[in-house]
Amino acid sequence: MGEVFAGRYELVDPIGRGGVGAVWRAWDHRRRRYVAAKVLQQSDAHALLRFVREQAMRIDHPHVLAPASWAADDDKVLFTMDLVAGGSLVHLIGDYGPLPPSFVCTLLDQLLSGLTAVHAEGVVHRDIKPANVLLEATGTGRPGCACPTSASPCASANRG
Repeated sequence: MGEVFAGRYELVDPIGRGGVGAVWRAWDHRRRRYVAAKVLQQSDAHALLRFVREQAMRIDHPHVLAPASWAADDDKVLFTMDLVAGGSLVHLIGDYGPLPPSFVCTLLDQLLSGLTAVHAEGVVHRDIKPANVLLEATGTGRPGCACPTSASPCASANRG
């Protein structure tokens, strides 16, 4: 059994590390499903201010992965997002090499569409890179405000 945060989120295994915190696959005992949980130290005031601002926004866009819930304890803050199951763009490129131009165009269209929605709310992503572009296993996707994510209809075919 992993660490249980705020009596609700069981941190199961780490799935990434960013500049301001670690991302975990976590079991949400209330919603009875896995989520992605980013854990920040409360001592990082700048990250927390961005987090609070982003958490207050509910950007409803098919290509935006926005924070869903949050919790805090004495020294850490955790926020959750949907768990995106298809991996990252950097893994897709590593597995398959150069991607077909039509896939890249679709992916860029989705990414820019999501970023336009995020920027319209006054949020700057700050860390767009292939490792942060997440792909849904089904081929649908969302780039994110706190964690960039996007996918393409080609993703499921390319992932095998």
